[in-house]
Amino acid sequence: MRDYNQLPNVVVPVMKVSLPPDGGIRNEGFAGTAFLLKHGQGLAMTARHVADELTPGEAAVL
Repeated sequence: MRDYNQLPNVVVPVMKVSLPPDGGIRNEGFAGTAFLLKHGQGLAMTARHVADELTPGEAAVL
């Protein structure tokens, strides 16, 4: 069993991105930050004001 109390806090940027029709990923700007929880299990948390910056249909990258 992992001891998650021993993991350092991890803060990551949340970037707004778009997927242009010609391929690739285009950076549309900084939305805020998120905190990685349960290291290695894909769980992150952010604040509502950061989530409000995101639009349905857009992608966000940590």
